Parts: sequence; C-alpha cells; structure tokens
Amino acid sequence: MQTKNIVVLMDYAGEVGTDCLKTFLENDIQISAIVCVGDKYSEKKLRILKERTGGFYKKVSFETILEKLDHLPVFITPDINSEHCREILTKLAPDIVVVDAVDIIRTDIYNIPTIGMLNCHLAILPYMRGCSCTEWAILEDNPIGATCHFLIKQVDAGKIIKRFLLETDQQDTYEQIRAKAIYLQAHTMVKGLEEVLSNKIVNDQPYIKQGEWYSPMRDEKLISMVKEKIKLNKYLPNNEINDGLPLEKINIDIR
Repeated sequence: MQTKNIVVLMDYAGEVGTDCLKTFLENDIQISAIVCVGDKYSEKKLRILKERTGGFYKKVSFETILEKLDHLPVFITPDINSEHCREILTKLAPDIVVVDAVDIIRTDIYNIPTIGMLNCHLAILPYMRGCSCTEWAILEDNPIGATCHFLIKQVDAGKIIKRFLLETDQQDTYEQIRAKAIYLQAHTMVKGLEEVLSNKIVNDQPYIKQGEWYSPMRDEKLISMVKEKIKLNKYLPNNEINDGLPLEKINIDIR
C-alpha cells in the first residue's frame, strides 16, 4: 500500500504533467498536492504543440483533472526557482516530487523531498541530454526514447530509474512520432514512480563523455529536414543499446 507523500510540481496545464495526473487517477496513485508554475497555458505553446503533433496528441483538459481532484490543494508559484516555490515545498514536506517543468532547476530544492525529485527526460540517457531530443535523434539517426531519473544539480545526470525505447513504424509521420513521444514521456514518468514506490534498484549513469548536449531546435529549416527525413523513410536508427542498464521497448498506440 502506498504510504509516501507525493507532490506534483508542473508548469500550469503542461501536457506531460496533466497526463501523469490522469494516469495517477486511473491507477489510484495518491498525491497530496499540486504546485503549478504560472497560472496559464500560453497560446504560443498550444500552437506549437498542435503544429508538431498534427492533432494526433489529444491534450487532456487540466480543468477536468482538477475537478476530479477537488479535494487536493493546488498552489501557484510564479517561478520554479523562486523562494516562494521553496517555501511551498518545504511546508508540504514531500517524500517524492514528480516534476514536469520547462525551466532548469537552478536552486537546491531537489534536496527537499526525503526520497527525491523525479524527472522524465525525452531521450535515452546518458546518450542525449538537453532539449528537442526527439528531433535531434531523428536528424542524427539516434533511437527515440525516454528516461525517468532523479534530479540532481547537474542537468539530466541523476540516477536512472526507468528507460523506454520507442518503437516507430515506417508509416509514422513526424507528427505521429512527436505525439507518441509525449505519451511516452508521461508513461515513463508514471512507471518510474511505481518503481520508486516499490523500492526497486536505481542505477548510476555511466560516464559516456557525459552524453551529447543538444539545444532547442528552433530553426524551421532543421524542423523541415526532420519532417522530410521521416517522409522519405530515411530515419534509420540503431536501436541496439547494450550498456547493461535496463531498457524496455514500447510502441505507443495513438489510433
């Protein structure tokens, strides 16, 4: 039986955080509070989400989730790195914090929970760190995946809890792969939390040049190259990763 004090720290109405909350409800995983960074979901972010997933990702209504969690306290903080955020988390005294946030955590709030902060990185660690890893993976013929890991001071470098490799079909479009990646991220986060609640062994990340670091892919020419590569079936990843760490293969059904 779950006895841990779990807090969700997420960007307001963020898709992965909302999907995690939905899955927690479906699997009777009890959380004690939600801490939202900001109080609105930007129109720009929604536009980019729709463009990059082509409607294949069905965003869960955050308001509907909150209605189902009407007994749950929800806190709003303007900045994940603010003293206000620290004060909220300190008062909540969590065992575990599940994090879905865009901004890098630059304070030591990851030391507040007794067990740790869980993050899900949209790539297979330790090989790809940083941002836009799905797009960079396609462009460089790397496998697409996700990793649930503990947050530490170094970005994307904490102990690995759960890793999944996304199996793609030749018929998949870029938009379908992008939608699957979002669902995969939420799935990986929930499975990682279940591992921690079950006291499963976690793994140190091996030193592999600290992995490659990737910056946000904002160049529309690069995005077009990624889409064209998928369209022409030229994305040929080497999905064989033999580093001794657990890695499960999964195909996300978005039909």
